[in-house]
Amino acid sequence: MSFSFDLHSLVSRYIPSSIRRERQAPDTDSAGIPFSNQDDIDALRRDYEEKTRSAQDPTLESCFNYCWALVHSRNKTDVILGLQLVEALLSHPEDGLNHRELLYLKAVGLYRRGENLDARQTLKELIEAHPDFRQAETLLEHVESEVVKDGIVGLTAGAAILGVVTTVAIAAASGSRKR
Repeated sequence: MSFSFDLHSLVSRYIPSSIRRERQAPDTDSAGIPFSNQDDIDALRRDYEEKTRSAQDPTLESCFNYCWALVHSRNKTDVILGLQLVEALLSHPEDGLNHRELLYLKAVGLYRRGENLDARQTLKELIEAHPDFRQAETLLEHVESEVVKDGIVGLTAGAAILGVVTTVAIAAASGSRKR
């Protein structure tokens, strides 16, 4: 069974048109990745739980949709749960879910948790296996810029600490010479 994810059909199916915001730009982060809202997460959780109860095993689609909403959440706890579910799905490749989409969800979750090095590694593996996956390439570009920015901040902080230590050492040495 092959499965592909379509955000528009997901929103159309689970979000009543009376509360859908038509023709508005989605709420996104600096990488352009949309955030899911709590109402969407709750609706998808209920769908997942209902299908779990009625069929003994949730459908792959409901599980995937719930994972998608969780890793796209602003809430770190949701993101962590989403990553755990994605990892569980990845551990059963025979189930027919699109491995490419699951790896992308994993990378999004890692990025949202601030685990940029792990997100970068996952994205590189994903792009190596699927070189035409433009969405992954775009996220990788953003993650790499975050890694560089984090590195520069770390170097700057290290240089500042070294400067303070050097100044204290010089002051201490010049103070001991005056005696």
